[in-house]
Amino acid sequence: MIPDIGDLKSTLDKALGIEAALKTQESKLDADISFLEKEEEILNLVVELFRQMADAEITEATQAVESLLSEGLYTVFEDQDITVETEVRLVRGKVSVDLHTIRKYPDGREIKNSSLEGFGGSITTIQSILLRIIVMLKQGLRPLLILDESLMALENRYIETTGKLLRSLCERLDLDALVITHNPELVEYAHTHWDLKKGKNSSTFKRVK
Repeated sequence: MIPDIGDLKSTLDKALGIEAALKTQESKLDADISFLEKEEEILNLVVELFRQMADAEITEATQAVESLLSEGLYTVFEDQDITVETEVRLVRGKVSVDLHTIRKYPDGREIKNSSLEGFGGSITTIQSILLRIIVMLKQGLRPLLILDESLMALENRYIETTGKLLRSLCERLDLDALVITHNPELVEYAHTHWDLKKGKNSSTFKRVK
């Protein structure tokens, strides 16, 4: 049986129509793929930009921490070679910053530790105060430092240099420090000094300077 020419032509037209539709769809898919590839490239550039910005901010922040802590320790402990070093690591996809305290000795020995257990109460006290100040400034909090007998662990030979450091930080950082102490040598470095006089029934404050 000879196929009907009309049926063949209709089938051919349908096939050509399907082919044209598939080519149109293929062209659209190619355009979509090209767009997505360009978008992926842009997103990768954005990710890299954010990574570089984060790295720069972390580096700047850690350098500021290193600088302030090292300067503070050097100011107080003039007779010792003590510095602070930061180590930035990527742990499970998150940035981890470790603080290492370093003490160098005249004979060339060096102690480097992330813990302050081996450095004594004096160094721990000063570093703790400096870290509190750094956090306040970084978080935009009101720069108010309250030390209620917080310097009791400090060796007497470092009271004078600690007083100089606190006074300098208050002036440089516009910091208010309320220091409660029984040490008259530390009081000498206060901008304002109040004495607490205890009575039988009540206590009174008297401004000395």
